[in-house]
Amino acid sequence: DLQALTYYFELWNETDLTNIFLANASISETTNTTSFEVNAGDEVPDGEYFWRVLSSDGIDNSSNFTDKRNVTVDITVPLPIIDSPENITYNNETQDLNWTVVEDNRDSAWYTNDTGDTNYTLSDNSSQLIWIEGSNTVTLYINDSANNENSTSLTFNLDTLSPTISLLE
Repeated sequence: DLQALTYYFELWNETDLTNIFLANASISETTNTTSFEVNAGDEVPDGEYFWRVLSSDGIDNSSNFTDKRNVTVDITVPLPIIDSPENITYNNETQDLNWTVVEDNRDSAWYTNDTGDTNYTLSDNSSQLIWIEGSNTVTLYINDSANNENSTSLTFNLDTLSPTISLLE
């Protein structure tokens, strides 16, 4: 007969148990469990943390705390920025896609053109691209190592056609 177990979970950001963010969060279980989730809400900012847990069966039988383990919290999405082209009209079909990103743990970057049908992988922060006549929309996507993804879009125009003159007699 399994007793209801209560797990006591602690999370902190210093190796010496100072600055504890979450202490004695209890999770009750009545079956053998190999994992559980603790929702710490918005109280825990991004960063490197340590955690440990102990269990109690409700009749004064408790384990020791586990060895401390580490976990990285990253819930902040990357911030992609398209530096160029700008939202203006160009007369040259070759325009660089220059971009930056606010993110410490960038994993991948890619873009799509107007249709969004094809993703193009980006390795550098600048790529020289050929665009089509008329309106062009580029969407830049960034993914970080915690699988947080964000995107931004920009529309610009391309007008490479010279005006024509017709003389009437």
